[in-house]
Amino acid sequence: MKRRGFLQIFGAVAAHAALPMLAAEAAVVPAATVWNTSTLTAAMDSMFNSRLGPAVAFFEVTQNDGVKYAELAGAIDQTPEVIRVTYQSFAVGIEGGTAEAAEAQLAKHFYDDFQRYAMDKPLMYWRRKPQFQSDEIVEYGETFLTPEEIEDEVWRFTNIGDPTWRKTAHGQMVSTQRRHFDPTAQLVLPPGVEHDWATNSYRYVTKRTQLHKMSMRLAIPRCWGNMEQLAHPAGEPVTRI
Repeated sequence: MKRRGFLQIFGAVAAHAALPMLAAEAAVVPAATVWNTSTLTAAMDSMFNSRLGPAVAFFEVTQNDGVKYAELAGAIDQTPEVIRVTYQSFAVGIEGGTAEAAEAQLAKHFYDDFQRYAMDKPLMYWRRKPQFQSDEIVEYGETFLTPEEIEDEVWRFTNIGDPTWRKTAHGQMVSTQRRHFDPTAQLVLPPGVEHDWATNSYRYVTKRTQLHKMSMRLAIPRCWGNMEQLAHPAGEPVTRI
């Protein structure tokens, strides 16, 4: 790409970041709405001039793209040779509670946030519409069996009597323990002990809860810079509300 074209792309992106925060718009859905991913999607389709974007990380529109270019250029109030549209990811979570209640709260949270950018119904491209999921969170305390003890199957051995002690030629005291091996013995776990896949050991569970998450990926070219504060950085843990 020519240097002039590259600078015009950069200028378009900088223009996005320089736009002032848009004023809030009145709600476009009934107050009694049952919030979930479907009603959130419908509300955002109503608030924005939405359409499905290409299934890529970003896409570029040139002046040769005619109506598509004119619409996008009008949305950002810029006319560079090439306009690059980059998607942003958004994700929030709630710990605990029921999945139904969490989905409703997260959907309403997103609706309230995006209302601020809905003045004049700006152009929006969907990359991934709102999705909801719940994952179990387990926190562990003390270890009941280490990976080495599991590998050695220590539960098949039982001690017989008390250990006997003797002094070595170097004056050290060492013990000897008679042990019985039972090849049929089964591992019996006390209440509250589970296998922890992260450490490959058996550990006591100290806390068990659910993390409910909602996420989406989209691009609103006019508001790209202002929305960075809401966007979810790639690879970062989900922000909990």
